Amino acid sequence: MAEQDGAPARDTLESFAQREMLSHFIDGAIYDLKEAYANAILEYQDALQFGTDPALYAAISADYSKLGKHALASKYGHLAVAIDSLNKNYHFNLANIYLAAFQVDSAIKEYEAILRIDSSDVQALYSLARLYETRKPLEAIKLYQRLLAIQGSSWEVCFRLAQLYNKLQQRREEADMLQAMLRIDPGNSVLRRSLADTYVELKQYDNALNVLEEILQTTPNEIDVLGRMAEIELLKGDFTRARIYFDRLLAQDSLSTEARVHIGEVFLNQAQKDSTILPAARSVFLSLQKSHPNDWRPYWYLGAIALLMREDSIALVNFLRVTELKPENAEAWSYVGSIELDLNKTREAITALRRADSLRPNTFRTLFLLGAAYSRAQENSQAAEILEKALSIDSTNVDAWGLLGLVYDSLHDTIKSDKAYEHALRIDPHNHLVLNNYSYSLAERGVSLERALEMAHEAVAAQPDNTSYLDTLGWVYYKLGNYEEARKYISRAIEKGDASPTVIAHMGDVFLRLNDHAKAVEFWKKALALDPNNQSLKEKLEQAEKHK
Repeated sequence: MAEQDGAPARDTLESFAQREMLSHFIDGAIYDLKEAYANAILEYQDALQFGTDPALYAAISADYSKLGKHALASKYGHLAVAIDSLNKNYHFNLANIYLAAFQVDSAIKEYEAILRIDSSDVQALYSLARLYETRKPLEAIKLYQRLLAIQGSSWEVCFRLAQLYNKLQQRREEADMLQAMLRIDPGNSVLRRSLADTYVELKQYDNALNVLEEILQTTPNEIDVLGRMAEIELLKGDFTRARIYFDRLLAQDSLSTEARVHIGEVFLNQAQKDSTILPAARSVFLSLQKSHPNDWRPYWYLGAIALLMREDSIALVNFLRVTELKPENAEAWSYVGSIELDLNKTREAITALRRADSLRPNTFRTLFLLGAAYSRAQENSQAAEILEKALSIDSTNVDAWGLLGLVYDSLHDTIKSDKAYEHALRIDPHNHLVLNNYSYSLAERGVSLERALEMAHEAVAAQPDNTSYLDTLGWVYYKLGNYEEARKYISRAIEKGDASPTVIAHMGDVFLRLNDHAKAVEFWKKALALDPNNQSLKEKLEQAEKHK
């Protein structure tokens, strides 16, 4: 009878405990709804006085996480999992706690645990794939593919996959995902543009054009689409088709000046690969020049086109116009100076290049050209100073070192001249211009003639028809006393038809050594006719007259 008397008492206590635990749990849940997380925790802890339940530990852990107390949150979260390790919700809770604490590796372990419980859990697959994206992109791809197999096409999953394939340069797979997204949202033009760009990466130009053509079905004058299609046709090498799209663009009044300039730039870029396109590029900028006569950009590109077409005078006119419309454009002044230098307008070149240098100081190209201009003007001290400055910016430029050697040679500073030439040859041992100029300098001084002969031969081998090079080789032989070889090469130089007075005078000197005084006088006279102020030639002819 005693045991029967105790049974109702135990039932009563258990029922009481359950009611109390449930009451505190409900009160805690109400506090949670009010975002009073500290009070909610107290209620959940009171509930634990009446019994152990993993749901209570999970609730406490979630609230500690919201309060930023990550260590306590983790502790209670683990207690819930320890009691019921097969409950996915407790693992999700713990994963969220770790993510809030930026403990990504620990969160990953929880999602992996969920998938061991249920390998097809969509939420866990997606969450784990997102965490794998930066750490294990190939594993992330596998998880997203499993998601597609479970739930079919999903915009978000396809988007994530497309991003990953793009990052991994897997263009074919990226295109597949973009196509899947288009099947979900066929009217998405932004998506079509992305797909077209991916096809271009794959060099599937016709597929790219077909995708973009579908956009034109609804918006036939879409400017960026027409421009992209033209560029793709150029990539295909079909200039005729590209021109059709560009003409459609240029015919639109709404097309901005910037867009028109861009079209011209596309033509110009392509023209550098195929010069037959240059007239079309020119026509675009001529049209812009006519409609916007005070915009410097059309003149700039027309100047560039003229340079490509070797029309220096036209290029100069256009670049000069740029300097009028945009006088602060240093590069335009530099181009003006470069062209004027090529046209032998030395003083004008110096003025333009000095202006370029004042607007953008210490630019190697400008300084090099300015040094060359001063050298041509026989202002060699100034040229040396400018070239030294240029080489302080780019000490690897062989042309600048070679020119500096020539300038110092003109200043009779043979130590600096030889040093500059040697530096140039360390950079490029086979530079034929440097080899020629250095060998001529050595020959004039009568030093290191065997080396001079070797360098002169290499220069002539590089450019067999170069008059100056042939003369240098002949002059080295002259200095070596091999007058027949000297006559042979200097004669070849003269036969080219563009020999300078110096070369012709050299021929006279050779004939003198060959004891043919008549021929010597004949060539000296020819040289003097071309250079009437040459005092050395006058003296030679006077001496010849005395020895008749």
